Amino acid sequence: MKVAVAACAASVTAALAIVPSIARADAPPSCAIVPGGDAAYQSALLPLLSSPGPVTPGLATPIHQTAEPAARSALGDQFTLAWLSTADQGWDVGLAPGPLDLEQARAAILAQLAASYSPDRLAALAGYLHVVAEPYSASQLSATLDAAVAALSAAGWSVSGSVGLCTLSDAIRVEIMVFSSTLPLPAAQAAQVDALLAPFGDQVRWVASSPAVAMVGAGSIQPPSSPPGGAQPQPKPQPPATPRVRVATYVSLPPARRCVRGGVVHVRPRASRALRSIAVKANGRSARSSTAPVAVRLRHHRTKLTITATLADGRSGTRTLTLTRCR
Repeated sequence: MKVAVAACAASVTAALAIVPSIARADAPPSCAIVPGGDAAYQSALLPLLSSPGPVTPGLATPIHQTAEPAARSALGDQFTLAWLSTADQGWDVGLAPGPLDLEQARAAILAQLAASYSPDRLAALAGYLHVVAEPYSASQLSATLDAAVAALSAAGWSVSGSVGLCTLSDAIRVEIMVFSSTLPLPAAQAAQVDALLAPFGDQVRWVASSPAVAMVGAGSIQPPSSPPGGAQPQPKPQPPATPRVRVATYVSLPPARRCVRGGVVHVRPRASRALRSIAVKANGRSARSSTAPVAVRLRHHRTKLTITATLADGRSGTRTLTLTRCR
């Protein structure tokens, strides 16, 4: 399979005459945040990552994400994440260990894009594409995120987590904020968090944070005003009479029937002891919160939100919305 993919894509790479990008040993991680970095490249790159959908008279033209789904399809279980990298001045795609190496993965992505991109447009995007080695895949990290947040929440901690950019390490990993008004965290409480996260090994990084706004995954999360302090979890309430979880019962949803003015919407958990946490996925990122609202930045004309409400009894429900930003 590895040889077949490489052979199929080789002609695309050769035609573009672009050498696959490999990170320099002395360079900072491509996923690192670069304060004050030059982001002018994004104005030319962003239109290349998406394409307009069919034109419907009287309606705004939808924008279809095309580049990231193509990369996911090309890399399969080796796909980690795709992001705009100011460090690399381009579009980076993370590659987890597996049969494809960096050059083969780049060729496979370009071959997948060639099915829907014109040669000129593909050549332009290829100039921005960097394939970066990452230690874990998206599927591995997503499963670890769910399990880690569940373990901490069950122990009484209020947390937020994401599979995000490398703010706590040098690679794409699960990053978790544990909220407490007492900083630094007392040694006994820090040891408890370490013990709860130990089963996940190198995939997780965590940090204690005061109750202040923090950027995680899909947007800003406002943590609760009082810390858990390792408190014992409250007894689980009785499950609702109906087995179906209606997301709107537990989450205040942003409007989807009209266009949204401004660049940010908030997904707010409703006050309910039956609600354990909410998860919001948007813009290729994800965030979780137990009591705090999640702010999602509308980076495109149309943004797809997937919202999951998980109850204390383990049941969950999911709602998908497509928000349109007013022009």
